[in-house]
Amino acid sequence: EIFLIQSVIIGFVGGLVGLVLGQILTQVIDRVPFEVGMMENLPVSTNPYDYVLAFLFGIIITFLAGFLPARSAAKVDPVAILRG
Repeated sequence: EIFLIQSVIIGFVGGLVGLVLGQILTQVIDRVPFEVGMMENLPVSTNPYDYVLAFLFGIIITFLAGFLPARSAAKVDPVAILRG
């Protein structure tokens, strides 16, 4: 249970950091001059739905990354591990 909680916390914090850094990077890319045809800069879309979807995907992936090893570790007898 502790590993699962830690993985969800890591996923939540990582998701928030990723959203902030992604937004900053998107704003930087949006200002890069890119003159091809009628375009003056790179086309960038900042749809809030994409941000929510990316955040939820990050949470789900870190949950699974914590749940699957924790489930396997729960099946192992701790005494057997300590004995070697």
